Amino acid sequence: MKLGLSNRNISCIMKHKLKTIVIDHSATQRKLLTNFVQQSSDLDLVDEIGFEKELNDISNLKNADLLLMDVEFPGLNQIDFLHLIDSGVQIILVTATASFALKAFDMGVTDYILKPVKKSRLEEAIVKARVHYSIIKKPKRVEEFIKVKSDHDYKQIPLSQIRWIEALGDYVKIITNHDRILVLSTLSSIEQQLPGNKFLRIHRSYIVNLDKVENFSSTSVEVEGSNIPMSRKRKSRLEAKLIPDFES
Repeated sequence: MKLGLSNRNISCIMKHKLKTIVIDHSATQRKLLTNFVQQSSDLDLVDEIGFEKELNDISNLKNADLLLMDVEFPGLNQIDFLHLIDSGVQIILVTATASFALKAFDMGVTDYILKPVKKSRLEEAIVKARVHYSIIKKPKRVEEFIKVKSDHDYKQIPLSQIRWIEALGDYVKIITNHDRILVLSTLSSIEQQLPGNKFLRIHRSYIVNLDKVENFSSTSVEVEGSNIPMSRKRKSRLEAKLIPDFES
C-alpha cells in the first residue's frame, strides 16, 4: 500500500489584504496610487501622506504591511528613512529617478518602479509583495527534541531526524538520518518522552516516526527504504494514525 503522505501537513494560509500607505508629495501621483490600491483585491488603503510633517509619526508607518512611496520626497533623507522602517514593513518605491535603485535594493526594498507608472508593473510588484508577506508571516517552526544520555554525555536529538527506535537488550538504539545512537534505557521509557501523534510503537521492540513511513503491510513497515517488523495486532493502530478516515 503506497501512501500519499506528502500532503498530510499541508495547511491553508488565510488571504490577508496588505495594509497599505501611499506616500507621494504629488497630489496627482498620490491619487493614481490610491485609486490602484482601492481597486486591488490584495490591498487595503489605511492612509495617504503628501506632506513632510505627516512623515514624522513613524509608529503609524510601522503598523502597515506595505508602503507605496516616492523616494524623491521633499525633506526626506531616503537612507535614514529606510533604516527607520521595521523589516516587517515592505516598501515599493515609485519614483522618476533610477539613481537610487541599487542602494534601495541593497537596503531590502521589495520593488522599485519608475514613473510614469503602468498598472501592469504595479500589479507585478504587488504579487512580489504578497509572496514576501507569506514568507515574513509564516509561523516559525520550533524544533522538538528528545534528551538522552549516550557515551556518558547528554545529547539532544531532533525528533524530525529520528527514523525509528529499536530495543537492544538493556539498551535502545535510536536510528536518525545521520547516526545510530545507543542509549542505556528501555523502549517504554523512551516511548513516554515521544509525542503520540508523531511516533508509534508498532512492535514490542520498535517505535517508528510516522512522518517517515512510506509503506506498510500486515507484518512490516517501510521507513525510508528500511523494513521494520510490525505486530499484526498493531496494524490497525498504524492505519488509524496514517489514515484517519480508514474504516476497519
